[in-house]
Amino acid sequence: MHSNTLRAFLISFIAATAAAGCGKESVPAEDTTAKKADSHAKEAEEAKADDAKKSEDSKTEDSKSKKKKDDGFNIERKAKDYLTAPDVVFMYSFKESDPGIKAEKACEEKSKGDNEKKANCVQAAQKKVSVDGYHFTQDDSGKWVWEVVKIKNGVVSYLHKVPIEFDKETEK
Repeated sequence: MHSNTLRAFLISFIAATAAAGCGKESVPAEDTTAKKADSHAKEAEEAKADDAKKSEDSKTEDSKSKKKKDDGFNIERKAKDYLTAPDVVFMYSFKESDPGIKAEKACEEKSKGDNEKKANCVQAAQKKVSVDGYHFTQDDSGKWVWEVVKIKNGVVSYLHKVPIEFDKETEK
């Protein structure tokens, strides 16, 4: 009997709250849609004006930066800085190299559609390449060296160390 009373109470509560929400809707005293449209149009015009000003400012900044303004905060890196960065190794990608592309084509022709034969052929061609990466570093005397790197089972081996000299850098 107690559950019937509770059920009746819940139903009457829900009906009362629903009826309270069914009253007259409040209508704004005046139509604000026209004002909103006008304000959006003004905001869009202001945004366009700001963008134009920023564009002009950036053009001015670009011309100023071309004059190489040295304020102590600009860092200019050259190609040599990227090549000789410490602990950077340029890895060799067999798949994207000329020997890799040639091996892919040759193995495609040899395998005649058999994917397993093609994979074995490409893998055999890749084993012939002993290079995994390249590294530029300075030796003990301060001269630059181009090192050819091989990585096997987590162990780095240097296959070749070739002394090099950097030429003067140009803008190209």
